[in-house]
Amino acid sequence: RRCPFVLMARNGLANRIRTMLGFVYILKNIPGGCSMEIQVHWPVTEACPGLYLDLFEQIPNVKFVGLGLLKVLQRQKNAQICKAKRSMESRGENQGKTVVQGMTNEEYDRNYKPIYGDIGELVVLNGQKSLKSIVKTYGPRSMKMQVDSKDLVQLYSLIRPIKSLRKKIVEFARKHDIHSAYGLHIRRTDHIRAAASATGGFTTDSQFRDWMNEVIKKDPSAIFFLATDNAGTQEKFCNLYEHRVVLFKKIEKNVSKLYTATRHTSLEHAVVDLYLLSLCEKRFGSARSSFSVMAERLAPSFRAYYTRCMNTGSID
Repeated sequence: RRCPFVLMARNGLANRIRTMLGFVYILKNIPGGCSMEIQVHWPVTEACPGLYLDLFEQIPNVKFVGLGLLKVLQRQKNAQICKAKRSMESRGENQGKTVVQGMTNEEYDRNYKPIYGDIGELVVLNGQKSLKSIVKTYGPRSMKMQVDSKDLVQLYSLIRPIKSLRKKIVEFARKHDIHSAYGLHIRRTDHIRAAASATGGFTTDSQFRDWMNEVIKKDPSAIFFLATDNAGTQEKFCNLYEHRVVLFKKIEKNVSKLYTATRHTSLEHAVVDLYLLSLCEKRFGSARSSFSVMAERLAPSFRAYYTRCMNTGSID
């Protein structure tokens, strides 16, 4: 299968998934895209301590590859660029310009960004962008792709936990009536410094408490599902609101090998939190958190899936 895009997955789970889905959207909307594939290298890191296929089902048109193959593909791309540059130099056209596929940067951006599989260019994205930014940057300009809310729901419905994990999520949600709960995603650890220094700032504990108190005024029986990556935050809100706070799992301090400055939970714990959060009736998330955004994106399709499970009595 032709492979126009090769991705090095970076940062946390929700960032990685958003990046992949941006390129999946492009393939779905270009001629012949259904016969192409995206190749993704998914390294295990502190920020994302697990492999995608250990927790999720395969995504159509996505193939996960090892670092060795990624390096081979990168060398192929570099060889293409060098060949084009030598060709232009032999014609006396280099003029100090950067050359890709025999073109200047300006020509490349104007005519062939991105260059698809029929031409053979490989795009290696070693970083993170928003989904809409990926589509704008790498999608063919002639098609003027626009990602709307319906597209986002369809894209995120492709991200499907493996059946054993879906069963765990659905059974916990049924037992604790998560479908009627209010969801909180309180992102802490390494997120605090990054969010505080960025435009839009950082959602404080007092802002979460204000929202919870307002909900309780309107709904005295309100229950909150808390998703957080930080043991101290979990303990604090459980002490403040006691029986009103539901947790998937208590984070034990300093006992896990994964207890780092980046996160205090396993990747499986994060995935379960994410989908339980998406099932909540309403959610209050952390500013500038892709995890909070992903919970919102998943909500329409996963709430519908949960309702179907409740109606049929089975988990498909």
